[in-house]
Amino acid sequence: MTKFIATRAAARVALIEKLQELWTARTQGTFAGEKPRPLLFALDGMAASGKSTLAGQLAVTLSAPLIHMDDFFLPAARRSQGSEHIPGVNIDIRRFEEEVLLLLEKGQAFCFQRFDCRLQTLAEERSIPESDLYIIEGSYALHPQLVDHWDLTAFAVVSPELQWARLKRRCEGAPEWLNDFQERWLPMERAFEKAFSLREKADYLLDLSLPV
Repeated sequence: MTKFIATRAAARVALIEKLQELWTARTQGTFAGEKPRPLLFALDGMAASGKSTLAGQLAVTLSAPLIHMDDFFLPAARRSQGSEHIPGVNIDIRRFEEEVLLLLEKGQAFCFQRFDCRLQTLAEERSIPESDLYIIEGSYALHPQLVDHWDLTAFAVVSPELQWARLKRRCEGAPEWLNDFQERWLPMERAFEKAFSLREKADYLLDLSLPV
């Protein structure tokens, strides 16, 4: 059953406690000398809900590598005409599986190239160290081809009014970006959320409208 949490501070405390609980259970169930499989926590949510901020705070507190799903968007050139109507189509699932997921589950250090959405090309390389916990953050983190791999999941929400106010601040000076959110990205994210019942299926539903 999904657990609802109403503020960012409460979400941070609850998630830290749960991840520590899961890690304790995992290590206790491991044979002596055997390395436990790392914990994988995925945080999806509405645009401008505060999920990146929360994920960053958790990563610092728990000394966990943070992986952003934005780094794995599918290039526009590889999308077929009309594909925007298919929920979740704008994430490069195959590249994520091959370059990240297989290595995450082994707890190995690895590298991948970040995708630059504005330039529509692969950019600088990111190095991910070996760890007992990895945090995967961003829209489409709870994609149905990925979700069964996660040990803990959460979906972040925010009021429509606050979401729009945050997006306007984020896109200040670039009205074309704000228009892209309104016309493309927000409708696609809503369709994805509805198609796969993310609020109902996540372990935690986080309303990050309030900081405390």
